[in-house]
Amino acid sequence: MEESQNNENLTEEFHGIAEKVVAEIEKRGKVGGVTSLELEKIVSKLVGRKFGPINCYPGTPADKCYRLAFFISLSSPRYAKGRGHLYCGEAMEKIVQHMQGSCPEQTDYAVLISDSWYAVAFDEWKPNLEQIKKKAKLAIYLMVGGRATLINL
Repeated sequence: MEESQNNENLTEEFHGIAEKVVAEIEKRGKVGGVTSLELEKIVSKLVGRKFGPINCYPGTPADKCYRLAFFISLSSPRYAKGRGHLYCGEAMEKIVQHMQGSCPEQTDYAVLISDSWYAVAFDEWKPNLEQIKKKAKLAIYLMVGGRATLINL
């Protein structure tokens, strides 16, 4: 019962963080967008100290695996300023590479936020994403109307 309550609290907490990230991206979208390098700073600031350092994609490659990883996919010219942004399918691939490749069983929480949905990529990566969910908390959010909408696997 206590573990279920903790998972519920984490889900709410990650949803709150995702909402703040989306709000910041929306705000910056009104004044020219956000660069891929700025995303890591935005997410790190909004996550705060509770989780410590994070892995963020796109972002500066880390030499360590952290408990929390964020994957941000921006393909709309309104949001994505400059180069280095991930498309939705690329972000899903990065999740699999991170969670099953470079950092297996080291990252406990993975959060994907995307401004678009690529169903073909989801179908391709779904078996891997389902396996990841068995070992870690995975939350996928789609930016809709300035909000973070949870996508259920």
